[in-house]
Amino acid sequence: MRLFGESWATVVALRLPSPELAEGAGAEANAAYALLEQVLPFSGPLFSARLVESGGPEWLLYGAVPQATLAAVASELS
Repeated sequence: MRLFGESWATVVALRLPSPELAEGAGAEANAAYALLEQVLPFSGPLFSARLVESGGPEWLLYGAVPQATLAAVASELS
């Protein structure tokens, strides 16, 4: 987990397991990945969330910020 920003502008970045590991975990993990891919990116009145790839692992980014802020943080992940 990585944090970017501070206070209400904080963005949380959670590194997700590789899809290969999720496939080995069974149907529940596959269903969770499929659901994430269906609902993201999400922008609501309280928070935004999106999945990003940074040349390797996938990350789930979320925070009480607009999508533009999540996109800016995505460029800082490695």
